[in-house]
Amino acid sequence: ININEDSWQFETARKGFPVTIIDDLGCSITITEEPERIISLAPSNTEILFTLGLGDKVVGVTEYCNYPEEAKEKDKVGDYSTPNIERVIKLEPDLVLAAHGNVIGTVEALKRFNLTVVGVKSRNLDEILYDIRLVGEITGQSDSASVLVADMAKRIEATEERINELKGEEKPTVLHIIWHDPIWVAGEGTFENELIRKSGGVNAAPVEGYKTLSLEKVIKINPEVIITPSGTGMGFAKTNFTYNYIIGEPRLKSVDAVRNNRVYMINADIVCRAGPRIVDALEEMAEMIHHE
Repeated sequence: ININEDSWQFETARKGFPVTIIDDLGCSITITEEPERIISLAPSNTEILFTLGLGDKVVGVTEYCNYPEEAKEKDKVGDYSTPNIERVIKLEPDLVLAAHGNVIGTVEALKRFNLTVVGVKSRNLDEILYDIRLVGEITGQSDSASVLVADMAKRIEATEERINELKGEEKPTVLHIIWHDPIWVAGEGTFENELIRKSGGVNAAPVEGYKTLSLEKVIKINPEVIITPSGTGMGFAKTNFTYNYIIGEPRLKSVDAVRNNRVYMINADIVCRAGPRIVDALEEMAEMIHHE
């Protein structure tokens, strides 16, 4: 984890507003005053805002923003991929926090209505920490963001230090199956891949990004550990569909992970959101892979 002040692309808000940043979409944005009405277009952004103590300033969230509990009481602006532009405009925000997954056309449309839109697109743990700092800077909460990032970095480093003691043969092959019909797995270049590696496992998925695998391919890979998300993968459903499928599919009984009772389920919300709880996911995954 390398958080280096000298590498930042914007002036610190500790000096007050206005503050100019380059967001994750490559856009140069100047925020003239501390935002008082903020809309979040992604659950990860909502979690960051509330963790930084900005819950009272959040006036709108998506239908998928279910954490913390207070977020559920906020006005809804539509779903994650295609928020309702009219609802966003009606709430008169002075800052809209967008994320990877929002349609770029929506972002551009909001800008045409002279709304300040900042795009956040974290692809790994380092970038999550960076973007938490960025959100802190543009909202006047740079000190709170610094404390949060320092705590997260410390926990990540503590896990890595313990994992570094493992020898190669002590790191089991792990397959993160995010859906079962068809089977989707997380390969190189995903959050889950980095979490598996930092948790002391070897990602068994022979793909880049999120791809499908045949049942026969999963059997051939024969992972020692299988991790699935809760619910439908978005955390809303009470039934854990993928986990139940893996446990109940007769053709998977010969796979080492199933045979040795090493199929685990992790909260979908903490493992797929680029927010503060990603460290919880890392620690839980490390415990799943290495009970000792």
